[in-house]
Amino acid sequence: MDAYVASGGNMIDTAEVYANWLPGTQSISECTIGNWMKSRGNRNNLIVTTKGAHPRLPTMEISRMSREEITEDVDGSLRRLQVDTIDLYWLHRDDRNRHAGEILDTLNNLVKEGKIRYFGCSNWTANRIQEAQLYAESHGLQSFSANQPMWSLASVDPSAMEDRTLVVMDEELLHLHRLDQLEDSLKADKVRFTEAEIAYLTLLDDET
Repeated sequence: MDAYVASGGNMIDTAEVYANWLPGTQSISECTIGNWMKSRGNRNNLIVTTKGAHPRLPTMEISRMSREEITEDVDGSLRRLQVDTIDLYWLHRDDRNRHAGEILDTLNNLVKEGKIRYFGCSNWTANRIQEAQLYAESHGLQSFSANQPMWSLASVDPSAMEDRTLVVMDEELLHLHRLDQLEDSLKADKVRFTEAEIAYLTLLDDET
């Protein structure tokens, strides 16, 4: 990480669940990054992002998207990362049986409490992202600023994946990013992202 920052890197992305499949300390990725930022005193020079609301690994079929569970994960990430606020908080999964508006309400409350600044999603379908964005617009709420789907140059067959909670970038999702306001909202809100980081987060690539 020292070499990364020395080379100009300024965005740290992790997740509550990273490395939880290994024996030992849970959420070790967040703990390691938190200890590193504290020892270097460089938190204010970094964009700190992490993901939560992931199912427990032994019970991947059981969603963890209630207000209480999302808040629990945010509080845990704040503690492990040793920060007062998470710059960009990603929902690592979705619960399609739960209204997107309920989830947006929870995230907006966390913004008001100062625990997170902006929020994004990962493994959400285009329809679900649109549902969330429309709810936010109609209720005067902050909406998703970014999406982090599975996107690869290789062709992926979703039916062959063991984890059915993953969402692969498809034409519908790519089209949504090209039409949606994720990029514009990042610029308008003056988030501390470079143009290159905005392009990465919104996954807008006109040549694809």
